[in-house]
Order: sequence, then structure tokens, then C-alpha cells
Amino acid sequence: MRTDSRPTGRTFVEEARRRQIIDAAIVTVAERGYANASLAQIAATAGISKSVISYHFAGKEELLREVVTQVYAECGEAVEAALGACDTWSDRLAAFITAELDYMRHNRHKWLAASEIVISHRDESGTPLYLKARDETQGFEWVLEEGRRAGEFGDDFDVRIAALTLLHALDGVLTEWQKDATLDLEDYGRRLVRFVLRAVRKEAPS
Repeated sequence: MRTDSRPTGRTFVEEARRRQIIDAAIVTVAERGYANASLAQIAATAGISKSVISYHFAGKEELLREVVTQVYAECGEAVEAALGACDTWSDRLAAFITAELDYMRHNRHKWLAASEIVISHRDESGTPLYLKARDETQGFEWVLEEGRRAGEFGDDFDVRIAALTLLHALDGVLTEWQKDATLDLEDYGRRLVRFVLRAVRKEAPS
């Protein structure tokens, strides 16, 4: 009979083992690259046998999807907490950008691994994972639209295009950070926020 089980039906021991495997997958993808992240290599990183991974996950696809799901969920929680501490829409837009960069800065392996999986992984039908992911511009669009309704942002820009531009700007930060691990993400974020707010804020009447 199983005791101390979680709502998922898994015991704490099983949850801990899954967490160990996910952490090993993150390290393996981040350090060795997606192409070299075989289940055998992930098992070696975790110091377990490949059969242990197979017991907890249906296969590599499920494991890598779980990596992406957990990393994005953690980042999303950090962003939501940052937004909840703001009073204005300008502050929320700034917090949205800086919270994601702060998460990246403090969780380098996690973010690099999740990003590489999203870009490189394909499902059994050959569809890239990034084409099946949720639309990540929705949060930016919400902040921009609400800021416009509140009179903080101007109406001379396309919200969808602005949200896409912001998303790709953050993707660009990741690319630069991959090339140069010493890149100061905190300073980069401040500069990016200043640039973005100048672009979207409503101009004072002349």
C-alpha cells in the first residue's frame, strides 16, 4: 500500500526521482546540446540506469516536454509575482521584461535547455515543438492593450506587432547570452525597458 502520495498518485519518493531525472535532462541539454541529450546520457548525468528513466517517463519526448513545461511554469510564476507588485501599466510592462530576464539570469541551465528543446525538438509527426507551443505574446498584448485603455500608452502602434517585437527582443537577449555568458542581463534589461517605454508611452500634448 502506498503512503504519503501526492494528488498525482505518485509518492514523494517517485516525485523526487522524477525531479532528479528532469534536472539531469536540463544539465545534459544545456551542457552537451540537444543532439547529444540521449536517454543514456541523461541517465549517466543523473547517475542512474536508463531503465529508471523508462519507469518514470514514457520516453525522451515526454521527458523533454516536462522540462519545457516546468521551466516555463516557473518563469511564468516569477512574472506573475512581479506584475502583481506594480501599480501602473508602464511598471507592469517593465516588470514583465525584467522578471523574465531575472529568471534567465538566475536559472541559466534551465532557460538554455528549455529554449533549445523548443527550437530543436519535433514530435512523432515531425512537427517542431515551437509551432505547437502556446502564443507567448498574449501576456505582452494584454499589458499593452490595458495600458492603452488606461491612457498610459499611445494608440499609434500595432499591439500585435509590438508584442511580437518584444518577444523577439527577449529571444535576441538569449542568443547574445549564449555567445557571451558574461553579458550583464540586469543592465541589458534596464536599457531594453527604457527603449520599449519610449516607444509605447503616450506623448504629452504639445
